Amino acid sequence: MARLLAALGGQPTPVHGGHRFAARRRRLIAAGLLLAVAALAYTGRAVQDQHWVAAARRAEGRLARPAQQAPPRDYHLATLAELAAGRVRGSHAAVLGDVSQVTNELDGDVHLRIEADGAFIVAEITPELPITPHIGEKVTAWGIVRHDGLHNWWELHPLTGWHTGDVTTPANRSGTTGQD
Repeated sequence: MARLLAALGGQPTPVHGGHRFAARRRRLIAAGLLLAVAALAYTGRAVQDQHWVAAARRAEGRLARPAQQAPPRDYHLATLAELAAGRVRGSHAAVLGDVSQVTNELDGDVHLRIEADGAFIVAEITPELPITPHIGEKVTAWGIVRHDGLHNWWELHPLTGWHTGDVTTPANRSGTTGQD
């Protein structure tokens, strides 16, 4: 640098007191920056892997899929309109409706929008319940009744089970619990 300044006609100014802070610790700074970039890359990859972990849980659950089931007897059979209006008094309910939306959330949950007769509810499937219905399917869904104050709707959260079609007839209502 001093030669460049001398060639341009300038006068180099000597640095008193040794090297600057960055020049004296450039290896330490480079190692710190390398560690920070590696930590950010690892964090980004871990967030991406969370989706794969949830997918693996769902695939594992498909392998251990139980036989056809219905809501347990202690789940109150309600119309979807009753649940959507908040008129279900029990903490557990079963409803029948059409799946109109399926949304995969970042936390691994799957949100279902279930509609019938102009009303809707949201049902949340946790990763432990691995099978997800498809849009357009008529399903019987059962779970814990809850009001979501943030969105101002009623939901089954978590959904503890569901099955394609209407399985709410008395012949199907055994005392079994479980998931489908």
